Amino acid sequence: ELKGLEEYLKGKAVKADEEKQRWTARLDEERQERVRLLDLLSSTKTELDTLAGEAVVLVSEFETAKAVHEVDKQRRKEEADADSRHHTELSKIVERLTEQVAIEQKRQRQTSTELLAETSRRAAAELHVRTAQREIQSLETEVRVIAGELKN
Repeated sequence: ELKGLEEYLKGKAVKADEEKQRWTARLDEERQERVRLLDLLSSTKTELDTLAGEAVVLVSEFETAKAVHEVDKQRRKEEADADSRHHTELSKIVERLTEQVAIEQKRQRQTSTELLAETSRRAAAELHVRTAQREIQSLETEVRVIAGELKN
């Protein structure tokens, strides 16, 4: 009967070890995905920073053109018309860049959400691994106790 119990406990230990290996493999996959998402987030942030820098330059150019437009408007009608066209072009560029920045921010938020979900999955996987480890330790303790009783 004790031998049967010992075999049963060994079987449970093997199953727990297999479960631990499955969760460890899954955790490794999750870690690789997290690295990929972090790389994506980093490149997205770099692109967003670049677009933001370009937007700052364009806004500065826009403000300069607007000031020149107001001064020149009073002096010469032709220069005022040219500045007005320039103003319109810059406004369109700023609007396009603003839309691109909004798209990049949305993508970055989505990536952050994916990272949070991945982190939650990873935490769940780690919890399963720890539970399996505790179960293995418990089974090992039971085996030692039974082995000790068998010796006595």
